[in-house]
Amino acid sequence: MTDVSWDAPPNVRQDYNDTCWAAVMESFCAASPGRPKVTQDEIVEQFGKYCYSSTDGTMTRRGLHILFGDKRFGLKVMEVAPNAFSALLVSQKLGHGLVPIGYWERRISGWHVGLIYGISGGTVHYHNPDFSNGGRLTDPVSHFCPSGKGNLVLAWRAW
Repeated sequence: MTDVSWDAPPNVRQDYNDTCWAAVMESFCAASPGRPKVTQDEIVEQFGKYCYSSTDGTMTRRGLHILFGDKRFGLKVMEVAPNAFSALLVSQKLGHGLVPIGYWERRISGWHVGLIYGISGGTVHYHNPDFSNGGRLTDPVSHFCPSGKGNLVLAWRAW
């Protein structure tokens, strides 16, 4: 297993209860060369129709594929079963740059989007845009894989 680390991305916090995905994409674009410099509000305006209700605070799985797959962002997208999400997989994807991830977040009891910028051993370093309990966090790989919660949506730089 290889440790991989990038500079921490800008600490962009979500402006609304349900815009973690927009904050992550603003942070990703700001930290990734060649990507458009977009604001959270611009992302919300374009992709907000894929968001669940504000009481859930997440985006649909289909919406994440559409958001991450927008050609302006230059990402490849895949779903990963929780039992296939590993430190080795994270290391491989981080070899291309920062890694946006959609996952079940225990702290909010719902689907959430974060931005992975490093891994050391089995510890993932990531940006969590939640305004109440987010920031630059570290958690074990297993944090992203609670059983029975479905696949993770993972994206990594294609160019």
